[in-house]
Amino acid sequence: MISKKILSGNDLLRTIGGIYNTMHLFDLENDAVQEIYAFKEVHDFFEANGNELCTQDLLHHIVKNTTTKEYLPSLLEFTKFSTLNERIKGHKTLSFDFVGSIHGWTRCSFIPVEYSQNGKLKYVIYTTRIIQDDKSREDNLLAQMDFDEHTGLYNRRAFEREGMRYEKEGMPKFLTLIALDINGLNEINHTLGVEAGDELVKGAAECIEKVFGSKGKIYRLGGDEFNVIIDIELNELVKTISVFDNVTASWKGKLAKGLTISKGITAHAEFPDLTFRELLAKADQRMYQEKEQYYKSKDKRIGENLKEPESFSLIMQRAYSGFISLQFGDGQLPKLFVDDFIANFLGFESTNTPEKNYEEWINRIHPDYSDSITSAIEKIIIGNQTEVQYPWFHPKTGLTYIRTFGYRDPNFTDGVRINGTFQNVTNLIHLQKDTLTGFYTKETFFQKAEEILMANKTKNYRFFVSDIENFKAINDRYGNEHSDELLKYLAKSLKHLCKDLVLAGRLSTDVFVCMQEDTGKVQSAKEGKKFQNSILDGAPIKNFVWKHGIYYTRIDRNISAQQMCDRARLAVESIKGNYDVSCALYDEKLDKFVKTKQQILENMEDALKNKEFKVYLQPKHDLRKNKTGGAEALVRWIHPEIGFMNPGDFIPVFEQNGFVKSVDEFVFREVCMMLRRWIDEGKPVVPISVNLSRRDFDSVDLAEQILAIIEEIKIPHELIHFEVTESAFSDSPERIANTIRKLHDEGFVIELDDFGTGYSSLTSLSEIEFDILKLDMSIIRKDNPDSSRNVLDMCSHIVKQMNLKSVAEGVETEAQLNRLKNIGCDYIQGYYFSKPLPVKDFENYLANEA
Repeated sequence: MISKKILSGNDLLRTIGGIYNTMHLFDLENDAVQEIYAFKEVHDFFEANGNELCTQDLLHHIVKNTTTKEYLPSLLEFTKFSTLNERIKGHKTLSFDFVGSIHGWTRCSFIPVEYSQNGKLKYVIYTTRIIQDDKSREDNLLAQMDFDEHTGLYNRRAFEREGMRYEKEGMPKFLTLIALDINGLNEINHTLGVEAGDELVKGAAECIEKVFGSKGKIYRLGGDEFNVIIDIELNELVKTISVFDNVTASWKGKLAKGLTISKGITAHAEFPDLTFRELLAKADQRMYQEKEQYYKSKDKRIGENLKEPESFSLIMQRAYSGFISLQFGDGQLPKLFVDDFIANFLGFESTNTPEKNYEEWINRIHPDYSDSITSAIEKIIIGNQTEVQYPWFHPKTGLTYIRTFGYRDPNFTDGVRINGTFQNVTNLIHLQKDTLTGFYTKETFFQKAEEILMANKTKNYRFFVSDIENFKAINDRYGNEHSDELLKYLAKSLKHLCKDLVLAGRLSTDVFVCMQEDTGKVQSAKEGKKFQNSILDGAPIKNFVWKHGIYYTRIDRNISAQQMCDRARLAVESIKGNYDVSCALYDEKLDKFVKTKQQILENMEDALKNKEFKVYLQPKHDLRKNKTGGAEALVRWIHPEIGFMNPGDFIPVFEQNGFVKSVDEFVFREVCMMLRRWIDEGKPVVPISVNLSRRDFDSVDLAEQILAIIEEIKIPHELIHFEVTESAFSDSPERIANTIRKLHDEGFVIELDDFGTGYSSLTSLSEIEFDILKLDMSIIRKDNPDSSRNVLDMCSHIVKQMNLKSVAEGVETEAQLNRLKNIGCDYIQGYYFSKPLPVKDFENYLANEA
């Protein structure tokens, strides 16, 4: 029903303010509508049909005739009066942006005016406002923000958004990432000047665009670093790379001649199970390896007394601006050496001495961050690699944000030298808000959180991190639009329901963080469940799992905001898969785990270099011959200060970060040299089994690498057994199976480790020709001979039917030994016969047995 007067126009304008193109007041109790003003076509329709149709039908008719098909279903849902009361509760306004069929981008809004005594919405205003010009300006601004001013190529922002798209939607079959980095740019800047360096960057951009421009997208990520995303078949890729090498080699500039660029190439077809970010990390790794070889072949200088650091790959991962070196010596003023790029960036005079550089740099650091810089320097001096971000007063441009990464130079003996990089991150800080949720971006959140922590040193806070479990499956099922609606809803809910909220950020696609004041009250499990249910009940998508992790600053305040969030995320990870628990605190147990992991990461490279890893051998007893029939090679870490490190602590860390590949290669070489020595010295020789981890199979030429070492040391193939766990087959099973077949065809014995615990046991057995099955110790310890569904008996039956041999590991008691004899097990490995032994002790073990 059309009504001429529900409320006065002045009352309405006082209620809502603002400028709108249409405005209608709906009386939901009496099914009436009052037009305040509207476009002619809307006005005419209301006049003609207002007394025949109900208000809901009137509104939906207008929606259907002014909205594009893409947005129609969502807008019809948005304008439903039946659910409006629940949706608008607690909001001053409820808005939805859509593309209209007449006026383009439009924003419609519901604004509550009055509620009845029973709490139901009585009067609500429905408005529309054309925002096409706003959207156009926003799109133009966003488009400009996607391009690098110096080269005209896409920039890092565009690259990261493209990466997020691939993370959500998946990658094409032939997608390839090419990481590119100019060699020698810092030398050009130093010897020929920044102009020559700029010319070199432009020249590189021209060469890259000339070769790849018509085939893919090119991004300049910063400084001399580029990336190409290309969808191309392998044979065509090889030809294109060859053309690129020729183009760069023949490039000539005004001030510099010749151009070499380090490349790292990874293809989705090569690693089909990796995510986009993992694929990018592998491309970067390959590029840094190539670049490290380039710099190892050169003797270059950057600035006065500043050599290219030896661990170049470490520095290059953060070198978006330039290099610095900070020196401290007894009785000397601190010295800051910089390259030309940094000197220009910091506004240093060319006549500055290194002592003057240090004085200007340290005095212009924001006073609230002086303690952070001092703490960072102290951490580096005692051997930690450290990164710190801080505001700095530039003499010309004012407040600038700098990110500094540094590490102690182990080869410098005249005092202390810290090598590192300076990066200008001011532009990153200014890209503050995430466009989907309105939360701060990750970089901005961390920066603002640091500022809050520095300004309120006596106040405690908590970081509340929320993560949707298996969000990719949700996105695949419901599509991008509905998934985005879920993310927007969750962000709004967090902002509304999180008490004492100080700051909110979006750390990644489906991970949010809220920084809250710590009131001292720990949330109970019941309160946590109530909080969770209050959000999930109104979510636009049902049946998803949302996990939360909490870190309190009172646990340890001497870490960065990013590390605090990482610890809250670790708490989240600790409860994933546990559907009875939705929230976890970072506690002493997790803290101990993090510190142990950090200790492992900081020491692992030196441990390998200093031969702290040792090979131990655990005998495999042959039950039929009643003597040792072989041994398994196990790695042990004996730290010079800590002592014996628990393999259960360091092996999972190595598998996670890929360092296990280096350790496995070390163990394999040691085993081969040990066997060679036994043969040459005429000592007793038994086959040795070596473990191949899941990460070893990342190398597509793993079989060739193994054969090269075997041929180099000249070891009979039958003396080497390779143990592969069932879990390895969860990633790239076909590629792993092909590698194992190659090794088997070369005469190596293949053992399937931990049989009976993985999901792929029977599939693996049917597709790959294993020689030996290793029965997992958990089967043996849980064995019940009287059970009609005995797993150990079933495993024994499979071994016999497939004409394989079996090894039982973890055997500790005589009862277990007799049970395994009865079912016909071939080999026994465990403490009943022997613990893992150092090589010398194992040699004595064999000699005594003989």
